[in-house]
Amino acid sequence: MSLDKTILDSDFRNENNIGGSDKKFYHIEKHELIGSGAGSEVWKGYRITPYDYEEVVIKVSNRDSDCLTSLKKEARLAKSLKEHDGIGKIIAYDFDEKLKKGQILMEYIDGKNIAEIVAWHKKNLLNLHFPQRLAAFIGFECSKSLDYAHKKIISDENGKSSIGLIHRDITPQNIIITHTGYPKIIDFGLGILSSDVGRKDVIGKVAGKLGFIAPEIFNNKLIDFSVDIYSLGMVMDYLIRGRNPLLDDIKENSDSFEAINKTIENINKGFKKINEEIGHVDDVLSSIISKATEKDSGKRYGTMEELHNDIKNYLYVNGPTRLGPTREALKSYIELIYTPGLETNVLLSSENKNYYLHDELKRKIKQIMEQAPYMVREGNFCLETISNDKNGYISINLQS
Repeated sequence: MSLDKTILDSDFRNENNIGGSDKKFYHIEKHELIGSGAGSEVWKGYRITPYDYEEVVIKVSNRDSDCLTSLKKEARLAKSLKEHDGIGKIIAYDFDEKLKKGQILMEYIDGKNIAEIVAWHKKNLLNLHFPQRLAAFIGFECSKSLDYAHKKIISDENGKSSIGLIHRDITPQNIIITHTGYPKIIDFGLGILSSDVGRKDVIGKVAGKLGFIAPEIFNNKLIDFSVDIYSLGMVMDYLIRGRNPLLDDIKENSDSFEAINKTIENINKGFKKINEEIGHVDDVLSSIISKATEKDSGKRYGTMEELHNDIKNYLYVNGPTRLGPTREALKSYIELIYTPGLETNVLLSSENKNYYLHDELKRKIKQIMEQAPYMVREGNFCLETISNDKNGYISINLQS
C-alpha cells in the first residue's frame, strides 16, 4: 500500500482539510487490475481516509511524460463535466511520488458495460439481440449526456474558454449501464476541446476504437462534434445487430495497419441498414441510426441535440404504447438476462419444448412485462432474435 498525496493544484482538490494541514493525505489500495493499454493501467481499489473509505477506479499512467500529461488533461476535462449524472465522475488527480506515476481516482460504477452485455447475449442467450427500444433508450440517455458535453463552456490549461468537449472514444466499453439502469459515459482520455480541432497533433491522428471511429478521422480532415454522433450511432447499431459490421472480416490477430486499411475499405463499401438485415427492426429506428452513421459527416445529424430529439419522438411521441422505455425497465431487463434458468428456458422455447420457470424468473418476467409493454405480444413476454424465425421473437408463456 502506498501513501499518495493529492497535488496542490486547486483545480483538482476536493478533500476536507485533514489534521489542519494544507496537504491532503489518504491511502490508496489497488486490489484488482481490470484493464491495461499502451498509456495506462486501470485498477479497482479503495481510497481510504482517517474517517471512511470508498470503492474507486484508479487509472495509472505509464512513466512516460506524455502519458502523464494526457492523464492530467483527462482529469481536468472530465472534472469540468462533474455536474452531469450521465458522465463518470473524477474524484481527484494524484501523483505517486514513490512510483513516479500519475493516477486519476474515478468513481466506481456498479454495472456492466455494453460490450459485456452484448457478449452475454451472444454466448448465453442463443444470439438473441438486445431489445431495440431499450437500445434506442440507451442512445436517448447518452445523446443527452453528450449534448451537455458538447455545449459546456470549459477552460483550457491556459484559462482560455472553449465551448464544448469532443469525447472521440464513444464505444461499447465506455458506456456502463449502472445497477439502477442509468447509462454512464466514461473515459475521456481521448477527449479534446472544440478549440483544439485545428491543431497539427489532432489532424491526421487516428484516435478511438476501430469500427466506431468516424470516417473523416481516417481522411485527415478537420473534425467536429459529429464524430461523437457517428460513434454513438454505431454503438446503437452494435447493440441491436450484436456485432460491428465494419469488423466482420477482420481477423483477431491482424496487425494495426492491416486492420485500419480493412476498416477503411469496409467504410467505403458501406453496410446493410439494420432493418434490411433484421426484418423486424423498426424502420424509424433504423433510419435514425443510418442518419447518425452516414459516411459523409454533412449528411449526419447537425448536432447531438437533433439526434436526441429524433430518438425522443420515436420512443415517447410516436411509440407503440403509452409507456416508453425507462431506467427501471432497463434495470429489470439487465437483471433478468443474468438470472439463472433463463438461458435454459430460452433454449427449450426455441426448440418448441416444454419449459419450466422457477418463481424468481416468473417474478422478474412479470415485472419487466409491466414496465415494458412493448415486449409483450398476445399476452406473452417476448425476447428478440437475430434471425427472422417466428417473426423475430421467442415467446415465453408464464402459464407453461
